[in-house]
Amino acid sequence: MKTRELKQKAKTLIVLVVLITFLTTFSGINLVGNTYKTGNEPNQLISLTSKWRELNILCVVITYPENLEKRTKFVNETWTRQCNKTIFVSDEHNGEFPTIKVTDQKGKSELWAKSRNAIELLYYKYLNKFDWFFKAEDDTYVVMDNLRKFLYFKDSSKLEWYGKAMINGSDNSIYPHGGAGYAFGSKALKQLVEVGFKNGPNCPKDSVSSPNYDVYLGSCLTNSGIELIKDCFDSHGRELFHPLSFQDEFALAWDKSNYFYKNSLNKVATEKCCSSESVSFHKVIGREQLFMDYFIREFKPPDKKSQR
Repeated sequence: MKTRELKQKAKTLIVLVVLITFLTTFSGINLVGNTYKTGNEPNQLISLTSKWRELNILCVVITYPENLEKRTKFVNETWTRQCNKTIFVSDEHNGEFPTIKVTDQKGKSELWAKSRNAIELLYYKYLNKFDWFFKAEDDTYVVMDNLRKFLYFKDSSKLEWYGKAMINGSDNSIYPHGGAGYAFGSKALKQLVEVGFKNGPNCPKDSVSSPNYDVYLGSCLTNSGIELIKDCFDSHGRELFHPLSFQDEFALAWDKSNYFYKNSLNKVATEKCCSSESVSFHKVIGREQLFMDYFIREFKPPDKKSQR
């Protein structure tokens, strides 16, 4: 068997073990069959869950033409189906998928142009149609029920941006990690486009080439008067937005030299991965989306009470 195939099988096994351990160990809110189970009274639980699901959320996914078959189609088949609307933006129009062309510039070095233009698309076409927006990449996996529950307790009319806070090593500024995804309300979207995107050098034009688009976004947010919320934690201090895959997030506790560990604003929270109310994971590629979707939404661990 080829070395590559062995590595892939080993990776799959690790993910399987970690996921099963996670799902059968953590207490609190757990997704089982698309329903939150808590210690609350049944009627109260049904009422809250109904309210969470009433939130009107538009999801936008950044992708590339070459990724449609090997990545994006799996995103389209899994978590995005729980968004009220999903749009896929790229550098080419594809009516069959479909994707919306937002820039002529191609490649990862042009991510800022694609991201900025995607945000402007949301502003001009959807600003008054949705309360919340969530931006992801084609290797982001989102637990939509957890996102809805998280946003239910937030105010979309506030100038706030929610995601994984990172530190820019060159100037110690704070920015949201793009791969982990981020959520923002209609008020923040309006402010970013009308104030930030018109603020000259502090918020680069779409012609600027750089793969560090999330750093640019951090600068835009700061100069727009929008607050990047730095403590997106659960009640146990565990983070909700993750810049790495499920299994790699666990490894951060032992790898202090890792880029994401060193540049994460919240070092302590990083070591406490992962919350049972986690919203997103990054670097979930291709069929791994199906794998995550099954174990988070369909897999039913044994009831602890029945094992006693």
